Amino acid sequence: MTDRFYLATQALKRLPAIYGNKGEAAKSGVVTPDKVAMISRLLDANVAKAEIADQVGLHASTIYNLARKHKRGNL
Repeated sequence: MTDRFYLATQALKRLPAIYGNKGEAAKSGVVTPDKVAMISRLLDANVAKAEIADQVGLHASTIYNLARKHKRGNL
């Protein structure tokens, strides 16, 4: 392991302490009927899936799966 690689990995470990936990770690995986209704409205308004994930607080993959169901009319 090179010194440069080691320093980079140590810097990555310090990021949450500096900037806080953001993104995937801050999201909960609970999909409620209210969230599903909100996602449907946002998808109808052509909001980007990443933006929906941030607004609703779900993982991007969950939004992607719900968008597929919404497109088929199963949501």
